[in-house]
Amino acid sequence: LFMGSMNWLTRQKKKQKPQPIIPKELKDRSIVVEYDPPDNLSPLEIGTLLDRRVDITDISSVIMDLAVRGYIKIGYLTKEIPFWPDKKDFELIKLKDDSDLVLEGDKLMFSLLFSGRDRIKLSDLKQQNSTFQSEITKIQEMTESSLYDKGYFDSAKKDSAKKLKKYLVIISVVCLMGIV
Repeated sequence: LFMGSMNWLTRQKKKQKPQPIIPKELKDRSIVVEYDPPDNLSPLEIGTLLDRRVDITDISSVIMDLAVRGYIKIGYLTKEIPFWPDKKDFELIKLKDDSDLVLEGDKLMFSLLFSGRDRIKLSDLKQQNSTFQSEITKIQEMTESSLYDKGYFDSAKKDSAKKLKKYLVIISVVCLMGIV
């Protein structure tokens, strides 16, 4: 009987959810949650910190961040083709100049998207894949060096990786000369 009543009390306590304490001046008002990134890091840097590499998700976060800050507008396009699935695309529209952008990754991405134009479709970016990929590599290198400079990555590991690459090249050349 005692154990049964204890189980019943435990279940009753679990059913009761804690009630938040809301100050009087905030009652009946919407509360907007806002988060700031640590140390004023950019979305590109935060994405790189999470998985230690710059990937396409990090690049798209830069585009979304530029849209949130009012530099670009993202439009959704559909082209209807009879008896065929609709072709869907996005259009990026330049709203402001990049003169007041502070972060190098933002500047590079903005100039990559809008060099000499005010609009671009995502499908057009896919067609100029080689140019886009070389610029993405620059953004990767710049972001990683920025994080090394800020102390988020261990520079000793970076130096040891460079030395290892150098030794591997030397060993490969010596082996190749030995074979010849």
